[in-house]
Amino acid sequence: MLTRSGDWIDVVCPPGGIVCNIGDALARWTNDRWASTLHRVGNPQDAGVDRISLVYFHSPNHDALIECVPSCAGPDGAKYPPVTFADHYLGKVMKAAHARLNADVGGRCRCLDKRPHDGIRLPGQRDRKILKESRSIALVGASPRPERASHRVMKFLQSRGHKVYPVNPVAAGETINDETVLTSLDDLPASVDMVDIFRRSSEAGPVVDDAIRIGARTVWLQLDVIDEAAATRAEEPD
Repeated sequence: MLTRSGDWIDVVCPPGGIVCNIGDALARWTNDRWASTLHRVGNPQDAGVDRISLVYFHSPNHDALIECVPSCAGPDGAKYPPVTFADHYLGKVMKAAHARLNADVGGRCRCLDKRPHDGIRLPGQRDRKILKESRSIALVGASPRPERASHRVMKFLQSRGHKVYPVNPVAAGETINDETVLTSLDDLPASVDMVDIFRRSSEAGPVVDDAIRIGARTVWLQLDVIDEAAATRAEEPD
């Protein structure tokens, strides 16, 4: 795990024990008494065998309120305001699962948005504003497999009241989260505010072009999906 001083240290697990990594929600509940830290898994040196990690994520219900446990408040009170897990997770989706919106974020891809920014300067605020205003979303690359990120993101967006159309030619005609999968953006039954792309960089460009052609106001790419030529086309004024 990564310590607060910036050093990586080994986590020693006793025989028969398990390692539980603390997430951000529990850190907020405990006022950082139980800190959420970066961690990574590697093979033990000179072990001669590969490590197998079985990962299980346990999350609260979407309407669960995350607020500081009174006994963890301390003399200065709670560090974080109360928030539902849904809104907390929404913020995580905005900051980690997808690209930041500003064009200068470390070479990463960004949300290509044609709308005025209304004086909003902080990327987090702009993320949230755009998502909340995008009531209809076409999710390209939606997977019928529940363990895939695209499947979970679609389900979460639906839980927040968004109309999401799954698009995936490989799974066309199947049902994902109670919505029929479409072959392409041309099959959308109505206009959409956003096209959310779950495709690798080499496949993102044509989808961006299709999103521009159908008049989507926003194109949202995953973190590290980079196609600068497509970004330039999307950011050109109408």
